Amino acid sequence: MSENDADAIQAWVVSKLSARLGLEPQDLDIREPFASYGLGSTEAVGLTGELAEWLGRDLSPAVIYEYPTIEALVGHLAGPSPDLPKDAAKPGEEAKGEPVAIIGLGCRFPGANDASAFWRLLRDGVDAIREVPIDRFDAEAFYDSDPAVPGRMNTRWGGFLDQVDRFDAHFFGISPREALRMDPQQRLLLEVSWEALQDA
Repeated sequence: MSENDADAIQAWVVSKLSARLGLEPQDLDIREPFASYGLGSTEAVGLTGELAEWLGRDLSPAVIYEYPTIEALVGHLAGPSPDLPKDAAKPGEEAKGEPVAIIGLGCRFPGANDASAFWRLLRDGVDAIREVPIDRFDAEAFYDSDPAVPGRMNTRWGGFLDQVDRFDAHFFGISPREALRMDPQQRLLLEVSWEALQDA
């Protein structure tokens, strides 16, 4: 298959995407963003890996986010491979001796929802480990002092982040369906990255 065969690439993407989402191929609009179909990050990375193998070329795991519709993705993949500038770093090659400036900070820690609260925890020597909050789950129902008992935990204590259920999917342009399927760590990463940019 020629990599310039846009029709073949589009047919492959439509076929794989419809199978992953449980939709009929004709129900997919090639101009509709992948996110609107609820394509989660795990599925996106998996699809990218299969596509790279099928095409026989390396693809960035973020290619589906850089080209967020079937039409845009196919246009990118069917076009000529861009030439890297002569001074561009090769994959795996790190820049050496370049200064780094930290200009923004965002973080989440147990007992601290932002950098200021985290610094206060450190300054005051606060231990943020606590008993499982009752709104998370009934710790007593899962507790057993014997760590060998299957399906049980041998502690009622842990480090817990607050407000993990307050992710604003609309703000980040994510469909409610995808937001429900996202790893909570990915939602936190988006929030904290945005806060770091705002802090900067």
